[in-house]
Amino acid sequence: MCFFDRVVDPWLRYGNNKEMVATEMAAFLKNRIPHVVQWLREMTEKYKERSTWKRVSVWFAEKTKALDWDDIRRIINDRIDDRKGRKEMIDAVGNFFSDLREHITSSAPSPP
Repeated sequence: MCFFDRVVDPWLRYGNNKEMVATEMAAFLKNRIPHVVQWLREMTEKYKERSTWKRVSVWFAEKTKALDWDDIRRIINDRIDDRKGRKEMIDAVGNFFSDLREHITSSAPSPP
């Protein structure tokens, strides 16, 4: 029996631990929203460098507010706060640890 089976999995199933981790993830992500939006803007700039058509497309999207960076920031923030978004985070916590456990146990050498 591995560490995940003995410690992590029971801990996540106990009480509201999974929800607690999701709440901490939400707080962390909310603090990182400005950085995420900045990263998206930087990737958009790199995208625009690929061709004149892409530059014009992004310019037009920004001018018509089809691409509104403040709106993107608000949408990410609202998604973290809404019930469906929170449930998805709780599910993601369980999936993350399950996938991590599988990865570690499949790549770990077999005990003698």
